[in-house]
Amino acid sequence: MKAQRSGMARRALAALTALPLAFAMSACRIGLGGEGDNGRSASGPAPASSASNGAASPQSGLSSQATGASKSRPSQVLGTWEGSIDGDSYRVDVNSVVVKDGVTTLTVTFANTGATTIYGWYLAFGGPDMLADKVKLTDVQNNLVYSPGKGADGSCMCSEVDSAAMASGESRTVFTTFKGLPDGVNAVTVSVSNVAPFEGVPVTRE
Repeated sequence: MKAQRSGMARRALAALTALPLAFAMSACRIGLGGEGDNGRSASGPAPASSASNGAASPQSGLSSQATGASKSRPSQVLGTWEGSIDGDSYRVDVNSVVVKDGVTTLTVTFANTGATTIYGWYLAFGGPDMLADKVKLTDVQNNLVYSPGKGADGSCMCSEVDSAAMASGESRTVFTTFKGLPDGVNAVTVSVSNVAPFEGVPVTRE
């Protein structure tokens, strides 16, 4: 498995040590009904399975091109979703939710499970800003929804989305960062545009 890290991703990783000072965090309180904008044209199983309900499944037979954090753990799958979006077949795996030094890092893998190459794969999940604005963490225990953090210059502390075509069987592993989750929060819901929510994803603290 080869990892290709962009200049932006390297800068983001270097900045993580200063993140608690520079981060512009966002956490919105929600009602009991939660927040949902997923599933415009997606089809597939819902909700997504997660390790907490015993339905997680390992990756197999997929090459991976990582554009993101060195902490990516693509062999670990805490939750998975498979389905079709606009005629293209995908699998989305949540690999890890890790809290360290006041920062929560989410790692996710997107895979092309169809027979044909997908051009602009990221458009199915919110577009170029998918990691900056579209991915959310929900702390059900405290009724809070977290949006990705921004650096002092307003930029996303996340992977640069690899816009190259995704061939059949290929995948992309990416990360984005959030405010550190409160003590006592041991699981979250991960929301990705057009994908069923990943409920009960366990949180690791380092």
